[in-house]
Amino acid sequence: MTSRPAGRATADAPSARSAPSPAEPSLAVRTYTSLRRRILVGAYPQGSRLPEQKIAEDLSVSRVPLREAIQQLETDGLVRTVPRRGAVVDTWTTQAIHDLFDVRLAVEVAAAGLAARRMADGRDATDMEAALARSHRHLDATGEHDHLSVAEASAAFHEAVVLSTDNALMVSLMNAVVSRMVWLFYLTSGRDQNLACQEHHELFDAIRSGHQRTAESVAYAHIERGRIPTLSAFGE
Repeated sequence: MTSRPAGRATADAPSARSAPSPAEPSLAVRTYTSLRRRILVGAYPQGSRLPEQKIAEDLSVSRVPLREAIQQLETDGLVRTVPRRGAVVDTWTTQAIHDLFDVRLAVEVAAAGLAARRMADGRDATDMEAALARSHRHLDATGEHDHLSVAEASAAFHEAVVLSTDNALMVSLMNAVVSRMVWLFYLTSGRDQNLACQEHHELFDAIRSGHQRTAESVAYAHIERGRIPTLSAFGE
């Protein structure tokens, strides 16, 4: 799995990104979480420079945990380093959108098929079912107004599918793109989230049935169905 500042947890549940910890999150984790959220919601716009001194003052931290957070955000694909400018928020382009969808198809379709095989062999589907239920709760509780929470919960379901493969390498591949998934889900939150939840149910049922090819087909259709609307949301 891609390493992250120790102790990081998602807002609601464990995921491929981190494990729950009863301990208070470290300063580096809190800095990472705060800065990540600001980037996702557009407080730091795409292409904007991340001035260390100002951000450190805003977050009341020193530059050491801030630099660690920025390094992790670069690993997540939210930030990149530009010569003579330093760290800047990454920018979504048509190619970047296609790249993410192509990687998701490669990883998640295979994961759905492998997860179905695991179910056929008797693996428990509790974690995946719990992630699906959480995504419903977020949608019901926010009425689609808390777009980031809905985006995080949607991505968490996809992570749970990959975790159900019990394949550490596949989990690490998902781990590398999940923050970009959350970001894109958030930026395209005008899409019908109830429809997305319905498709998640269909994917869950296909995986739980234990039929590999069916699960792969449903996963492919679900992911690919979002490509054109996503490009359209960016005016492409």
